[in-house]
Amino acid sequence: FVPLEGLVDFAAERARVSKELTSAEGDLERVNKKLANEGFLAKAAAEVVDKERAKAAELADAVSKLTAQLGELAE
Repeated sequence: FVPLEGLVDFAAERARVSKELTSAEGDLERVNKKLANEGFLAKAAAEVVDKERAKAAELADAVSKLTAQLGELAE
């Protein structure tokens, strides 16, 4: 382990990660709403729907990682 005390402003880092997490959660919510819309699924091309599903998976992964990172910074 490398001691980071004095090198990293943990409060600023927590605020940055929290802001990123809030943004990612909002984006994920919007994509999930779009994917839950039957009209969108019926009218959109298959590749567009696949692209949105891939985006949702990426955002879910990002939310998970940011949540874990925020937990590590809180310790």
